[in-house]
Amino acid sequence: QQVETQIQISEAAEHVLIAKAREDLLEDSLDVINQKASNPNEERYNHIVNTYSSRIATLTSELRKIFMNDKSRVKNAQHGSRINTKRLVDGKLHSNIMWQRTFPKELDNMAVYLLIDKSGSMRRNNGKGKCNDQCAAETAICLYEALKALRIPVYITGFTTRGSKALHMHYVTWNSPVGDKYTLANFAADDCNYDFYSIMEATRVLKKHHAKHKLLIVISDGAPCNPYSGLSSMDGVQATAAAIKQARKTTDVLGVALNCFDTNVYSEMYGKDYITVSTANDMFVPIAETLQKIVKSW
Repeated sequence: QQVETQIQISEAAEHVLIAKAREDLLEDSLDVINQKASNPNEERYNHIVNTYSSRIATLTSELRKIFMNDKSRVKNAQHGSRINTKRLVDGKLHSNIMWQRTFPKELDNMAVYLLIDKSGSMRRNNGKGKCNDQCAAETAICLYEALKALRIPVYITGFTTRGSKALHMHYVTWNSPVGDKYTLANFAADDCNYDFYSIMEATRVLKKHHAKHKLLIVISDGAPCNPYSGLSSMDGVQATAAAIKQARKTTDVLGVALNCFDTNVYSEMYGKDYITVSTANDMFVPIAETLQKIVKSW
């Protein structure tokens, strides 16, 4: 069922976004279409989980050590910590994946929003036998399984457009039934993208969550540009950078560049806070290392 809501933004939308991220960035309104994802595919979902099961289990163990602050190893901490990436890469569980470290309290009091690009370019083949939308779905599923194993709330939305409106396809919400996750198995590319509006809406949803720490992860394959908006590709980059700057006042933001030809675009939008991947398999090490850096800043 299709439901229309309003995203809060400032003045005449694009021009203000391109100019700068302002305190009142979320003041007026833009139409956005919200839809609940349908057509769950439990068989395919479980196949993806089984394919990456050992890597998911290792990532879960890694994140548990980061978020839950393993006290048995804290007492030996001296100079912080780092991740044993060789142990993470082999996909096997080890008792010493993390070396000595100390972190602030309440690291598990967090919420994560996964925002995934559904633009037409996501149909592009990654050169390894899969299209980008399939890689994005597998990446999201792996992250979801690892985070939910730690009881960390996760919200997952695919973003695209319908004419001049942003279209958000919601796969998993904060309180959705467990079965909703199976709709991710049918994640597919669609039309165009309004990255900046979608980031603002995800920020608004995160801001309302009671969690102490919040993280927005945006998975996409290139520069944002909606031809119906009158923005050029470069304008879209500037607008997205402004939206990210605004979002960082209340949440951490991480970009995932999926088979992107021009990573300079990501540098302009996300600064240093992005990782590059070509498949879900490439995600495990950099996501663990990046999350560790983010958590240490809390």
